[in-house]
Amino acid sequence: MLRMRGYREGRFRDDVTASVQAEWRFPVWWRFDGALFAGTGAVSGRIGTFAAEGLEVAGGAGLRFQLNDAGVHLRLDYALGQEGGGLYITAAQPL
Repeated sequence: MLRMRGYREGRFRDDVTASVQAEWRFPVWWRFDGALFAGTGAVSGRIGTFAAEGLEVAGGAGLRFQLNDAGVHLRLDYALGQEGGGLYITAAQPL
């Protein structure tokens, strides 16, 4: 299953998945950080049938607010994929 912001969970499923994502985080002000991210990936029935034409791409931007000194962040992201976009809100400790 291909998991990327910008696509509905479970939208692309098959036996083999390959994806890569990158995120750049930068300070904005006080406890606020910004983020820009992009990703690409594909699914296939077999590893030998992957093709560049089947790649899905997505990208977006987000804002993080540090909730406490332990590093827990509230994240607000907006991502665009080839089929539309989506808003993502999460609270988690950053990786």
